[in-house]
Amino acid sequence: MVDSVRMREISIRDARRVGLHRQGLLKRESFGRGKQAVARVITRLGYVQIDTISVVDRAHHHVLKTRVRDYSEQMLDDLVRRDKTVFEYWSHAAAYLPLSEYRFYLPMMDRFQRSRGEELDGKLAKDVIARLRNEGPLQAKDFQSSDGSRSDGWWDWKPAKHALEHLFLAGRLMIARREGFQKVYDLTENVLPGEIDTTMPTAEEWHRYLAIRVVRGYGIATATNITSACRTVGQLVKQPLREGILAAIDQLVSEGHLTPAMCGGQTWYILPGALDELPSRLPPREIRFLSPFDHAVIDRRRTLDLFGFDYQIECYVPEAKRRYGYYCLPILWGDELIARMDAKAVRADARFEVRGLFLEPHVTLDDRLEEALTDGIERLAHAHGCTVVEMPVLR
Repeated sequence: MVDSVRMREISIRDARRVGLHRQGLLKRESFGRGKQAVARVITRLGYVQIDTISVVDRAHHHVLKTRVRDYSEQMLDDLVRRDKTVFEYWSHAAAYLPLSEYRFYLPMMDRFQRSRGEELDGKLAKDVIARLRNEGPLQAKDFQSSDGSRSDGWWDWKPAKHALEHLFLAGRLMIARREGFQKVYDLTENVLPGEIDTTMPTAEEWHRYLAIRVVRGYGIATATNITSACRTVGQLVKQPLREGILAAIDQLVSEGHLTPAMCGGQTWYILPGALDELPSRLPPREIRFLSPFDHAVIDRRRTLDLFGFDYQIECYVPEAKRRYGYYCLPILWGDELIARMDAKAVRADARFEVRGLFLEPHVTLDDRLEEALTDGIERLAHAHGCTVVEMPVLR
């Protein structure tokens, strides 16, 4: 179907700018300020990944701070706990999601239960649910064994913790809030507002939603980018999704809900009007330090295609094989990824360590860029409570 649609050809630079503009990274305060700006970011991106690594900042806070200047962790907590417009579940990974789209996660919950139901101890599940019903929201530690023993690693979780997570992924429990980053579970009926649509989508509706959500969040994506972003969903529910999503892309194009464009010899997909939304003049370039889990860089192939930037987070790479460092942050300057920085916020000492700064081969460190990098690093440090910055001489 896509082959029969006349495609507009766009430059790599325009493709990059579409993505950055849609993600709120092309100009300052694209989403505004305050708590509702945070909600708008989550809705636009489709999800914000939750990650435990806090070398500089936890991924979800970092992604939101990059887009909302006055962001505070309390804003996100309020959206989950009080406003109930954001919820936790699984997307590309564990994530914060817009609650208005809850129904499109029902197929995952249903398929998870049907494909993995045998993994759950039925009697234990009933006991867990009974405790939540009688005692209210509980953390995993509230199910501590009588001898106080604990275990580490998903595969070694004590049975009650495994049951909590299984019931959560099956949709029978929700995360009511977090305390000290620990999940607080409750019955779904106690957390989910009554006005939320819980109509089960058809398989076709679900596949269409997944395709649109990826394009909306990335701004511009190839079919491979779209299916790759949904791969872990298929793994979680033990069901391949690729063919259904590819069929949905063709259907969405034929109906005018997605627009194909040719760039760099590949077919990309954007939302209708995305090119027309680009500002006629770009604002002054600004340094932004991105989370390794930011939408702009989460897909390694997409990042290479659009930016010529070969990026891999190396915290999962053996130390001897790392090229740059444990937790390098990609550095965005205007519409280009120009460098990466290995850094750590040592909060106990209010000290920000820059362990390495690596410019891309084509980038020249002139006075303007040096000043922008220095100012940007100082802002990043202060945003994380660090008053002392330790960094190498840039040149």
